[in-house]
Amino acid sequence: MASLWSVDDTATEMLLTAYMQAREKHENQSDALRDALLATRQTFAEPYFWASFVLTGVPYGWLH
Repeated sequence: MASLWSVDDTATEMLLTAYMQAREKHENQSDALRDALLATRQTFAEPYFWASFVLTGVPYGWLH
């Protein structure tokens, strides 16, 4: 995961915490990120706070 621009520390902490919790539920990292973005969006409505996060790399399962 990477951020495309500098983001508020509190929003980043919230998003990353939600992402790690969602990773326990989802095998797919993109589903976990989606859940985390939606959770963060409930507190921080403006996209500036949550829209900068993207996943990079080979999707899980493509190498197996």
